[in-house]
Amino acid sequence: MTTRIPTYIYAFSAILLLWVSGTRLSAQPDADDTRTTHSVRIAEQDFPLTFGNQSVTDDVKRSIAEDLQFIFSSSGSTSIVLRARRPRRVNEWHGHPVTHSLCELTSGEFTRFNSTTFPSVIRDTFGYAVTISNALHLIVHENLLATYSARLKVVDKHPTMLGDLKKYLTLLQDPTELGKVAGDQQQAEEMVYCYRVSLDTGLSLFRAYVRDLSSAYSLTFKQPSLLDIDPLGQGFKDEDAPEDVYIVTVVVSGQESPDSEKFSERLPLGAYATGKWHIFAWPMP
Repeated sequence: MTTRIPTYIYAFSAILLLWVSGTRLSAQPDADDTRTTHSVRIAEQDFPLTFGNQSVTDDVKRSIAEDLQFIFSSSGSTSIVLRARRPRRVNEWHGHPVTHSLCELTSGEFTRFNSTTFPSVIRDTFGYAVTISNALHLIVHENLLATYSARLKVVDKHPTMLGDLKKYLTLLQDPTELGKVAGDQQQAEEMVYCYRVSLDTGLSLFRAYVRDLSSAYSLTFKQPSLLDIDPLGQGFKDEDAPEDVYIVTVVVSGQESPDSEKFSERLPLGAYATGKWHIFAWPMP
């Protein structure tokens, strides 16, 4: 049965785009990296990361390892396993053949990572393993490294962005406090970031969300990772979009009523502009 996502959640995302076989080998230092080895723990195993011959500072490696650990630790998935296989997508890494990959085992079938839980760049490039010095290492692909490097530059430029994001997501789940903002014309106008829609339209949709939030039985937002933050122009594929504006995509879960089915969906929930997070109103499809 296909779970029906409540209509108000889709309306919210429209205004806010804005927003098995397991092989176990011991972990050894990465022979391709003479500096500190950074690891992540997935499927009850510790995996060193390999960056191959890419030039990466230890600070960037540490940040990537921490964010990858957060993504998998907070995914809630209990079905991730290590599978011995030669994947077609990535079959070689700096002279080392790819021999294993992380997959989800569901109902006896292997699949790549769940599209709701994991960012697309993780599903496309991460989870492939090579053997170095008799230990399995997870590959940090060039595309994944480039994405992380770009996001780390953004948060370095905006040091309060991530901390403010936690506060913003808390506010979005509080109908009382959010209602106070929506009820004050000046605060409401400052809260909404309008992209190709009028301010009146943005305010109308913002206030409609507040009304719907009050009637929701349960609604929770998973804290996003660095990979869930994208430039506005990239998210909309709009070369003319304002620079230094970013959108965040969040896993939203909840129920309309105690008897309704639970839903979980990745939705754009915020826009970062002028040094703060905004509700982002955009043209509905």
